[in-house]
Amino acid sequence: MDRINVRSKNAINISRNPVERVLMRIKDFFQKRKTLVKYLIIGIPAAIVIAVAVFIFFDKRGNKLLVRYEAIMDEYGNTAPDDSAKIAGIIEKLTELKSDALFGHVYENALWSLGNLCFDQGRFDEAYKIFAEFAGDTSSDIYASIALLKAGSAAEEEGSLDKALDIYKKLEKEYAGGVCADNIFYSLARTYNLKGDFSQAGKYYNIVITDYPNSIFAESARKRLFWVKRP
Repeated sequence: MDRINVRSKNAINISRNPVERVLMRIKDFFQKRKTLVKYLIIGIPAAIVIAVAVFIFFDKRGNKLLVRYEAIMDEYGNTAPDDSAKIAGIIEKLTELKSDALFGHVYENALWSLGNLCFDQGRFDEAYKIFAEFAGDTSSDIYASIALLKAGSAAEEEGSLDKALDIYKKLEKEYAGGVCADNIFYSLARTYNLKGDFSQAGKYYNIVITDYPNSIFAESARKRLFWVKRP
């Protein structure tokens, strides 16, 4: 309700309370920007419709990709381990699925399965690249560290100790405080040992023994450290 203050016979001042002033400013804003308001009224519902349509599209797409992935893995589950030709076909299907998915849950699952299959088939260079790609894409620190450990193992199997060591050093730098720390230090020790750097090998074996005495790698580290220290 407007209040009228009479200062003199010829001067009348109308004052409004704070709520009324805000409402008047909003009213003035919309009156001065009628075109903008018109586009907002049209655009907001249109944006909602588009967003819903995009969600439905990706949801259906994701379901189709998941069905494909499950069918491929079912085929693998029914394949004999020594049927190299059929497994090669499964690897090809997973590669195509990975390319089609591009991102998301199915993409990561396909990538992970593909890396393990390539490793099992002795395709170590491919496995190395796939696990490194997975580690770079996943948002999980645990899976990233496991994937890099697998990439390092693939490099070792390939005979590339320097490449494996680079991976393990990266793991030490980024994930030394994680759940795979004992595995990381043990892998570093073993790789230095294979390269003939017994000082570094002994250093990392001691870390495993001292800091992770209950680790599954601790006993093996003790045995290997004994041989490292022998003349």
